[in-house]
Amino acid sequence: MNLFADMKLNDSEPVYLQIIRYVRIKIHIRQIVHGDELPSRRVLAATLGINPNTVQKAYKWLEDAGILSTGNNTKSVVTVNKQIEDSIQADLTEGAAADFVRYAKEINLSYKETIALITKLWDE
Repeated sequence: MNLFADMKLNDSEPVYLQIIRYVRIKIHIRQIVHGDELPSRRVLAATLGINPNTVQKAYKWLEDAGILSTGNNTKSVVTVNKQIEDSIQADLTEGAAADFVRYAKEINLSYKETIALITKLWDE
């Protein structure tokens, strides 16, 4: 299975951030677990049709966050523990909700309008 085969890139944010979010979501939903290998930078770049330097930037961020470990001339291996999993969960859930609420307030949606919108969209 090609892990990134279902990844859809968009033009609204940098590609390296989309790769980071994709990996973090896959960890959160347990489609990527501790010890899994990610594709090489060149393979992932070819899969996504992007520059290998973009993948390098994403992998470097993941390494700095303690999510990925890459040795010299070795595979990039996911290295998550309970603390990292909890941090990803909090960021993806509470962080996303906080961003949405902040945006709803910026455009002057009332609490009731916001709840009605969420309910409508949830039921679709």
